[in-house]
Amino acid sequence: MNSLSLPGPDDPAILQREALAQIQAALTTARARFAVQSRLAIQFRCEKSALTTSLENSTFPVLSLPNEITSLIFIACLPSEGDVRPSHRRAPLLLLRVCRHWRRVALDMAQLWCSLDLNVGRGDWRCISLKRGSWEDVKTWFARAKNQYLSLTIRQWRSWPDARPSEHDCWPPSFDNVFDSKIQFLKKLSADVSAFQMKGIIGRTTRLPELREIAGMFESDGLAELLKRAPGLQTLRLSRPSLETIRHIESASLTTLNLGWTSLILADFLAILKHCPSLANFWAGSIDDSPAPIQPVVFSQMISLHLRDQGGNVLFLNAITLPRLHTLLLRLPHDDTTNKSVLAAFLDRSRCPLTRFGLYGSFESAEIYNCIQLFPGVESLEMHDTDLTDEFPCKSGIERFRQATFPKLRYLHIQLYVDSDGTGIGRLNYEKLCDLLVSLRPKGGRLEKLVISIEDSAYSDFGESWFPSELYARVLRHLVLEVTIKFTSYDYEDFCGEHPRTIWWPHDAEVGDAEPEFHLNY
Repeated sequence: MNSLSLPGPDDPAILQREALAQIQAALTTARARFAVQSRLAIQFRCEKSALTTSLENSTFPVLSLPNEITSLIFIACLPSEGDVRPSHRRAPLLLLRVCRHWRRVALDMAQLWCSLDLNVGRGDWRCISLKRGSWEDVKTWFARAKNQYLSLTIRQWRSWPDARPSEHDCWPPSFDNVFDSKIQFLKKLSADVSAFQMKGIIGRTTRLPELREIAGMFESDGLAELLKRAPGLQTLRLSRPSLETIRHIESASLTTLNLGWTSLILADFLAILKHCPSLANFWAGSIDDSPAPIQPVVFSQMISLHLRDQGGNVLFLNAITLPRLHTLLLRLPHDDTTNKSVLAAFLDRSRCPLTRFGLYGSFESAEIYNCIQLFPGVESLEMHDTDLTDEFPCKSGIERFRQATFPKLRYLHIQLYVDSDGTGIGRLNYEKLCDLLVSLRPKGGRLEKLVISIEDSAYSDFGESWFPSELYARVLRHLVLEVTIKFTSYDYEDFCGEHPRTIWWPHDAEVGDAEPEFHLNY
């Protein structure tokens, strides 16, 4: 109510009556507003009661579930693509915010907290640093994991956009006892750190009895020591290993070995297979030298072989026989006429049940296409590292595929590179792509999945121009059950490629890690 200037006792009666009328009018307006607000309050209370009743009715079946079933649901909420990121938008932290009951169940479930994926600062090669205050959060996370086997991933970022170096804390001495009590339960470790830092992490104990998987950088003597202290190690992924380090690899339990982009000579490759008799999955850059004629050696455990770097050839296949191989990814010299004959002899000798085949390089080469024809029974076909300088697919490529049959084909992955700063800009021709899919379709059904990955060396704001129009989107969905197109571009000044810009089509296909954060104080 606005303040009124009341007349004095000696003022004329007419002024006093006008002032009284104004007061009465203001009181009437206030009573009317109060009545409206009272009715709204009653209405809101009724709506709240109805919503509460509806919510209770809908949540009661969930809240009344036995904790054992609720626990299984919580486990299913964990990210399927890998380790758990500490984000309040994802399980398990998200589960703590739903209600008191769910919070209690989640905190009692050690299985929810046995996996952790962290970002650390890229700074001193002797130090592992987190944002200030985060080490206490890591302690809390480990405490919730209790005695569960632990999976730990450490990603090293060049910098954090919202933090200065002075806001980072190195591994504190107070964390030593916490980690020492957990390392005996360490089952998986993936660490983007220096060899010195890795030694500081795993060199804190004489035995790693539960360690099954490790990825990172090692010095040669450090790796040899690790293989002795982890007798059950099954998966080893090395970052930029030297040949001296590779020659220390010897393990009866190792089933998966990833050497990244490292190139080997045939003798080193055969030595690895000899010293790791259980090895089933192998990644490397290439195998370079051509063997002299020898009797092929049979390795019956190998089921997948990945060689993706330039400079190698397929002549090493003359030295091995892999009867159980089901996955083969190779980079072939484009114009080497020996590719087909060597592959054909290897397949005839191995008689392997190959279901996944992929090639790295340009697919406009007739020689490479002739190699693809050798694999009519594959279920998964992959075309990687094609430079998109004109358009894809080209007419000649479609004609070649029309002459081949892939009756079991279910999955097709195409990876294209385009250089927007170059002299020519390529184009993805969806009309011809649909023609290609028709030629590849197995009789009696659609392809199950098509993935197209496009990478641009320059940062681009026009990524969505690579996506299909509404018309071709409908055609693609008619030809393929699931279609995903991923476009990634890099900032020209981002030489390390640590901050790519990625967009997806359809937009709900987007996958990946949550933004790095760590807040446990709720």
